[in-house]
Amino acid sequence: VHSMMKRGVFKPLLQRKVPRTTAITITFLVSGFFHEYITTIVTYQHADDNKHSQNKQWYGGNLLFFAWNALLVLLEHTIGKTWFFERVSNFPVPKLVRSLLVVSMALPLVHIITND
Repeated sequence: VHSMMKRGVFKPLLQRKVPRTTAITITFLVSGFFHEYITTIVTYQHADDNKHSQNKQWYGGNLLFFAWNALLVLLEHTIGKTWFFERVSNFPVPKLVRSLLVVSMALPLVHIITND
């Protein structure tokens, strides 16, 4: 999905002289809608099946997740060029620590995204 969004949405927007921050936001939102669509198809429950199910289908979690990530990327893009972050980014960070930091940024919204 990443390559498809980059080739099909992000790069064409940049070629049309759309500002980078707007292109980032649009790409993440399109990705969120795409994931909503796929999730809806995969988890579709017929009305008869839904009467007996404890799990009610909830929409919007994927879109919210990708909107949150767009905000984080825009924040990184905006404040990442400040002198403090430029100096901090010169320190080598192990991949495991970097991965844990990335995952921890999504944790505040996990309960909303997963509808738990």
